[in-house]
Amino acid sequence: MKSTKRNFLSNVTTWFFKYRDEICVLLPLVLVALASGIYVHYPVSITNDSAIHSEIVNIIVRQGYPTSWQPYADNGFTYPPLFHYIASIPVLLGLNPVDAVRITGIIIWSLLPLCFYLLGSLYGRKTAMVSASLSILVPFLSNVFIFGEFPQLLAMELLVLEMYFLKRGKYVTSGILAGLGVLCHPFIWIVSLLAYLYYALPVIARNVKAAYILVVPAAVALPWIPKYFQILMNVLSGSWQNVVYNEYQPVFWFWPPETLTTYLFGLNYFTPVIIALSMFGFLKAKDRFIRLFFAATLVFSVYHIPYTQLKIFDTLAIPAVILSSIGITELSMHVKKHDVRYGTAIPVMFLVAMACIQAYHFDFAKTAWPNIMISPDKPLYDAAVWLGAYDGEEVKIYAESAPSWSGALSRKIPLEPEITYLESFSDSYKEQSEANKMIKERLDAGEDVTGIVEKYSLKYMLTKQETRFRKIYEKGGWFVYETAPPSV
Repeated sequence: MKSTKRNFLSNVTTWFFKYRDEICVLLPLVLVALASGIYVHYPVSITNDSAIHSEIVNIIVRQGYPTSWQPYADNGFTYPPLFHYIASIPVLLGLNPVDAVRITGIIIWSLLPLCFYLLGSLYGRKTAMVSASLSILVPFLSNVFIFGEFPQLLAMELLVLEMYFLKRGKYVTSGILAGLGVLCHPFIWIVSLLAYLYYALPVIARNVKAAYILVVPAAVALPWIPKYFQILMNVLSGSWQNVVYNEYQPVFWFWPPETLTTYLFGLNYFTPVIIALSMFGFLKAKDRFIRLFFAATLVFSVYHIPYTQLKIFDTLAIPAVILSSIGITELSMHVKKHDVRYGTAIPVMFLVAMACIQAYHFDFAKTAWPNIMISPDKPLYDAAVWLGAYDGEEVKIYAESAPSWSGALSRKIPLEPEITYLESFSDSYKEQSEANKMIKERLDAGEDVTGIVEKYSLKYMLTKQETRFRKIYEKGGWFVYETAPPSV
C-alpha cells in the first residue's frame, strides 16, 4: 500500500515538473479569465443574452426535449440547446437558472486558454503558450463572452478542439466535436463541418472504406436535424426573424470603410498589432488550412453575407490568434539571433500590452455599453430581486425595462420574454409584444391598463409610472405593483 502511494506521488511530481512551465502559464490565465468573467457578468450582464438563455434553461428543465417557448410564449422552438442542457445541471441541483447560465458561461470562457494551448501546441511549444495567452486577450474574441453569447463561445471552443484532432488524424473524435457544434450554435457549425470535410474528403478519396467518418457528425447531431429543417422552412417562407439584422448590415456588399476600420483596428475589437502579426504569421505558417481559414473569414468579414450577423467576423478571431502567435514567436526568434535579451522580452512585452488593452476593454464594456432597456440598472435590479424574495411563485409580470432580466431575477414570466430572433415569431407572441408596448404607452399617457392586465393575467408590474394598483415596493424611482388583492 505504501509502495503504491509512493509511486503515485512520484508520478504526480514527475508530471508536474515535466509540465511546470505550462502550469505556470495556464493556471494564472484560467484564474484571470474567472476574475474577468465574474467582473463583467455580475450583478448583471450588459446584454439580455444571459437572461434569454436562462429562459431556455427553464424550458429544458420543464420539457426535456424543447418543442416550444412555453411557459414564456406560444411559439415554436428551434434554438440549438447543447449549452442549455449543460447549464440545466446546476439548476437541477438548486441553482437559479440565470446564475447557472452565467456560471456555466464563465467556466467555458475560463477553458478557452486550454483549448488554444492544445491547437497552438501543433505549431510549437512557444506558440502554444502565446496562443493560450492571446485567447483571452483579443478584444473581439472576448466580446463574444462579454455579450453573453455563451452557446457561440462553446461552439467556437469545440471548433478549436476539432481542428486540433483533425490535424492529428483523429477523425472520429473530431467528427463527434463537429456534431456537438451542430447541437450548440446555428452558425459556427457550418465552419466546423467545412473544416471536417476539408480534412476528411482527401482521406476518403484515398480509402473509400473510410467513408463512414462522414456519418459521425450527422449521427451526433441527429436529434436536432429536424429543427434545422424547420429553420430552413422559416427562411424560405420569409418568417425567420433573423432577417431583421439585414436592415442595418449590408446584404451581399462591402462594409463601409469606417466600420471596417473600427472592427479590424479598434481597441474594442481587433487591434492593428494583431492584424499585422496575423499577416506576418500568415507568411510564415506552413499550414494551408489555417491560412485558408484566415483568408476566407477575413474576406467575408469585409464582404458581407446575409443572415450571418457578425459570426464570420467572430470566427476570424480563431485563425488570427494562431497566426499572430506564430508571428510573435517567429519575430522573437529572429530578434533573439541578434540579441537574446530582446528576443526573450518581445513576447512578454507584447502580452503585457495586450493585457492592458484587454483590461481597458473589459472596464469600458462594463461602464459604457449597458443599456437600461435590455439590462437593468441597480434600482431595477434591486426591485426585481426584491419581488423574487417577496413572492416565490412563477407568475406573469409586466416589466417596463429589461423584461427578460426582470423576469430572470424575480423568477417570474415577463409579458415580453424577448425570445431569440433565430425563431419565427408566432402571431400570439407578436400580440404579447404589442401588448407590452401598449401598456407602456398607456402608462406614459396616464391611461388605464386594467383590460390588458386581466387579459394576460399579470400579477405584478415593475414600472416607474403611477398606476391604480396596490403599490408594494418603492425605491430608486421604481415601483412594484400587485394587480390583485392579497388572498385572505
